[in-house]
Amino acid sequence: MTQKIINIAKVLLSKKTKLVFLFNFHRIGTVNKKNPFHILHTVSEKLFRIQIRFLSLFGEFVSLNDIRDYENLSKINFSVTFDDGFADNLYVVAPIMLEKKIPFTVFVVSDFVKNNIEEYLNRKELYEL
Repeated sequence: MTQKIINIAKVLLSKKTKLVFLFNFHRIGTVNKKNPFHILHTVSEKLFRIQIRFLSLFGEFVSLNDIRDYENLSKINFSVTFDDGFADNLYVVAPIMLEKKIPFTVFVVSDFVKNNIEEYLNRKELYEL
C-alpha cells in the first residue's frame, strides 16, 4: 500500500500539481492496552515525534487555512488535525507543535467541553489552547 501511494505521488509530482496530505490523530500519549479505544486511537508521544520528524523531511507543514491559499503552497504540504479535543492536545501535542512551529487544528466535541467529560479539554483548557 505504501509503495502504491509513493507511486501515485511521483506521478502527481511530475505534473505542476501541489500535494496536500491531511494527517488526523485523536490522542497522543500512553496507550492503555486494556482499553480497545486507546489501542485504536492513541499514538505514543515517541512515535508521534518520529512521524513529524519524518514528514518534515519531505514537505512543509501548513494550516487548514493555508490550504485555501493554493498559490502559495509548496510542492508537498502536510496539515495535522486532532479529533475530539482530548486533554493531551493541550498538554502533549501543543508543546511539540509549538516547539517545531507546526500549525495544527483541534476539533472538539462541544458536549464534552460543556459537561467536563474526563480526558477531554474543559472550557478553561480550550481557551488556553
